[in-house]
Amino acid sequence: MNISGIFVQTNPVNLEAVKARLIELPGVEVHGEEEDGRLVVVIDEPSDRPSGEALMKIQNVEGVLSASLVYQHIEDDETDSKS
Repeated sequence: MNISGIFVQTNPVNLEAVKARLIELPGVEVHGEEEDGRLVVVIDEPSDRPSGEALMKIQNVEGVLSASLVYQHIEDDETDSKS
């Protein structure tokens, strides 16, 4: 499992449209927002998919000014099944 926290900045005018586009991406959830256009996004993906790929998809969403990886946690699926 690969969990990543992403800080996203958009123009406040585009906030709702950007949120709608982001939640269409697989594994993406918006967990926080501010009126000034800041968003907290979490990506939850299988461990075999690189988080960099998901970050690039977010950066390419129309209306996103910037997206930065601020947290990443990777768990080995084998470790999870032994617990």
